[in-house]
Amino acid sequence: MPADRRGISAKKVARDFGLDITSFIDEVLALVSELAPDQASPSIAERRRETCAVLWTTILLSLDASSLRADEAQALRSSLFACLEPAWKRHWSAVDEDQLRARAQKYLNHKDARSQVKTASKIVACFFDTIEVTEQGHRRLGKRLAALLAHRMLTDVHRLNEVKMNFRIQLSLATALLSSACLCGGEVALRLLRIL
Repeated sequence: MPADRRGISAKKVARDFGLDITSFIDEVLALVSELAPDQASPSIAERRRETCAVLWTTILLSLDASSLRADEAQALRSSLFACLEPAWKRHWSAVDEDQLRARAQKYLNHKDARSQVKTASKIVACFFDTIEVTEQGHRRLGKRLAALLAHRMLTDVHRLNEVKMNFRIQLSLATALLSSACLCGGEVALRLLRIL
């Protein structure tokens, strides 16, 4: 018998997802802060900014790997950033979505389409190169951090797929228009706004 496919708003999915991710953000930042000053070169503030970019990358990769449609993923991406903004700002006071996306881009280039585990390992290697972690620091934290990121991505993909399978993600008209604007360069959204 088919499940009752009642709708759930993209904002609610993002809020619930964001609450869970917030503790993960703090956990990963605490792990990275275990690096002694002589085990990584940049300042603590710079390490935090890079860590935020790595974490945003894992979120984006999870959205992309899920069975969500492009418009659903885009709506969640925007809502998730808004939900997580207070968490980001605790660690990077002047962050905005464009800055985070720009920093995350280099980590997104390490995506392995077939394996979140390989992706996580490549992201951690790039991250540790970026913050100039010593060999000792890499040995001490590299595998732990890669395992945390891989586990998180796999869990998030499963969770998003469950939401997709059991519910319809309801996009408000405004969210649908914003998603269309992002996906189509804004032309479709402008035409729709003229009609309304």
